Amino acid sequence: MTFLMKRFKALGFSSITHWLGIVGLTLMLTACATSRQPAEPRIVTLAAAPAAVFKPTLVMLVEQGYVIDLADPQLGRIDAQLAEGAGYRLRWDIEDAEGGSRIGVRGWSGSGPLAPYALDPLLVELSSRLGLGP
Repeated sequence: MTFLMKRFKALGFSSITHWLGIVGLTLMLTACATSRQPAEPRIVTLAAAPAAVFKPTLVMLVEQGYVIDLADPQLGRIDAQLAEGAGYRLRWDIEDAEGGSRIGVRGWSGSGPLAPYALDPLLVELSSRLGLGP
């Protein structure tokens, strides 16, 4: 143990606890810097019940190459990520709303959150599949 103490002192650390404190602080800062940033959702309301929206959303995502990580109709939540390419990750929240469904979609790419308007093509496609849009 005295050998380690001499090594730590030679490196400029007064004790092992001092060294462990610096290592711990470094790890905490690294974790903060690499955690996923929050994404702003794109929210729309569709004139269809959540149960009628959930399955077509799953089918659409799979057809577009997404892998479904979580699909829970009771929670109204779908988590998916693109199998190839840019590494997009999506989170869909489908809730009951007056006269239909409230759908919130958030997305992330490898470099951070996607802008909400970048999710519009998916929402337009879903509306079209439900017979509610263009």
